[in-house]
Amino acid sequence: MRDPTTSALDPDQDLDRLPSVLWELQEGLDHSRRQELLDFLRDDVLEAGTKPWVRGEPLHDEMVLLAGAVRLYLRDPRGRTWNTHLLVGPCFFPPLHLRTRDGRTSLEAEVVRPSRIQRLDAVAFCRIRGESPTLMRLGARLVEEEMERLRQREERSLGLDLATRVSLFLRERPEVWQAFPNHEIASHLGVTPEALSRALAKVPKTAQASG
Repeated sequence: MRDPTTSALDPDQDLDRLPSVLWELQEGLDHSRRQELLDFLRDDVLEAGTKPWVRGEPLHDEMVLLAGAVRLYLRDPRGRTWNTHLLVGPCFFPPLHLRTRDGRTSLEAEVVRPSRIQRLDAVAFCRIRGESPTLMRLGARLVEEEMERLRQREERSLGLDLATRVSLFLRERPEVWQAFPNHEIASHLGVTPEALSRALAKVPKTAQASG
């Protein structure tokens, strides 16, 4: 079974604070633009179980998960939770759901594996983004990818049996199966852990080995 508490991060670890996997599309960012971003960027190193924010608080940052694993979730009035996103770094936090219209968070968050989160002041980032074709394209791509993810999730929940959905998820998001325990994945898929276990029993072992 995967242990989500392992692989603690070294706060002094030397990482590329603007990794090319995230910031370069075609021509990438020129040196001056990269330096502008670095001037208002900060990193947080958080242990498993930490909450990077709580629902309803003002959130004035754009964020990148450089390393680790974080779940985003909703909580209903009875205290039940549902995972909306399972994030494994390096990746951007989703652009559509982090803030409501008044600038407050609409989702809760919890670190599942020790994580390094990069925060960029939203106002300054928006200014620089408006002056950079590369960042403008990046923002558009992130929104398109999130919309496509939501569309696929809706289609699969209606049109595919659970074993097929699990098999596709194993193939498309193998990093999630390595980083998150099964009960968190079940919550993300909208099923019970027992239903997920039964579905996994129907998935070929070769597919599970890759997940």
